[in-house]
Amino acid sequence: SSQRPSPRGTGWGERSGPGASSPQEGLRSSRSDNAMAQSGCCWMSRRFGRRAAPARVHVVLVVDLGRISPRGLRAKPGAHVDLSQPCTRGALAASRHFGDPGIERVRLSLPGRRALPRTRDPQDRGGRGAPARRELAHRQGPRVSAKEEQEGEAEVTTDAFKHALLVKYVGTSFSGFQYQPSEGKTWTKLETVQGKLMRALGVSLNTGGDHKVLRMRAASRTDAGVHAHGQVVEFYSSREVLAGTAEATRMLHSLNSLLPKTVRCAWVSGVPDSFHVIQDVSLKQYNYYLSFHSRCEDPFERDTRHQISRTKFGLARSREALERMSEAAKLMEGTHDFYAFSNKANDGTERDPVRTVERCECRLDSRGIVVVCRGKGFLYRQVRHMVGAMLWHARGKISLQDLEDALRDGESFVREGRRRWQPAPANGLHLMWISYEPLENGLVIPRPHELV
Repeated sequence: SSQRPSPRGTGWGERSGPGASSPQEGLRSSRSDNAMAQSGCCWMSRRFGRRAAPARVHVVLVVDLGRISPRGLRAKPGAHVDLSQPCTRGALAASRHFGDPGIERVRLSLPGRRALPRTRDPQDRGGRGAPARRELAHRQGPRVSAKEEQEGEAEVTTDAFKHALLVKYVGTSFSGFQYQPSEGKTWTKLETVQGKLMRALGVSLNTGGDHKVLRMRAASRTDAGVHAHGQVVEFYSSREVLAGTAEATRMLHSLNSLLPKTVRCAWVSGVPDSFHVIQDVSLKQYNYYLSFHSRCEDPFERDTRHQISRTKFGLARSREALERMSEAAKLMEGTHDFYAFSNKANDGTERDPVRTVERCECRLDSRGIVVVCRGKGFLYRQVRHMVGAMLWHARGKISLQDLEDALRDGESFVREGRRRWQPAPANGLHLMWISYEPLENGLVIPRPHELV
């Protein structure tokens, strides 16, 4: 009805329809009168704003107009009429006043509110006046298939944008990067870097607690206690974030505020769908940090360096250890069978033991020795075994000829029981950076020291 409210404050004028002798008759005649319905909707459009399209539906709007001044009715035009929402207090009062249980209850949604208009489906409602489900049309993440749900890397079944994230972390307090779903363990029970990232991204992207829709995986699955300066992580999001934009900066601030102090995100950007965070790696570098002490260990380096007693090691100078370790490091450069320099992976997957090490060298720094290993890919615990073999040779426990035999036929070397060194501790191993070729859209994933 487009008439002004009556003095009685019922919300209706004395004539609710053409020739109506009572309010009930006026309501019934208004439902069948197309012209009156259209004029009422146009009046509502003028009242609440231009954002809503003219509604061409035959409804009766029961509105408590006694609480709105006539001047306010003309102040701001336009609103939605949401038939699926429960009625307002004014509509309930009018319904009880007229005593007509057949009045269609509606709710007016003013511009700027989050409630989204939705047509009520008779097959979907639980009864007359039942509250409709609130649907969020934004931030809907990709759904997952049941096949891969148990594995944590679920298949994306809807449109989503792939992103790359550069992460730094101190791995001392974590049980490795990857969450542990086997043997009843989940990422929520063990402290893992991936678990922390999934939880932070779930809050930042509003995934509703379903973290598997992120389909997260990393270029390197670091072990427990291993640190990373430039880990690259791949995940999916329902909205695209490009590097260098204000939205990327806000996202990084949001993630870092949700993550522990030992984990930080340094860079994020959308990448093409053809990008694969593991298969597209062109080069990665690991550094292993060693230091020698004469009296006691340095407590400030216990988590980031492997500290060795000079007395137990049997060498008086670091330079003497450096020379012997460099001899073994030279043998490991190139393409070899590194079966003897690895452990079987926890997932039981058999991998080709032949790997190419682009660079393997030892050099001095201000606090000790740094072993640099560079290559496209490494086996499980390969770098730690290589450092362990170098230290074993520096102590005179294994000859260069034995190391050559291990690099020639590693499986026979292990079967004969000739591998007696132990892998170096995890606290000295650092993943420094991971390099990729420029992507098909021209994007270059930076190394951590290249960030400004």
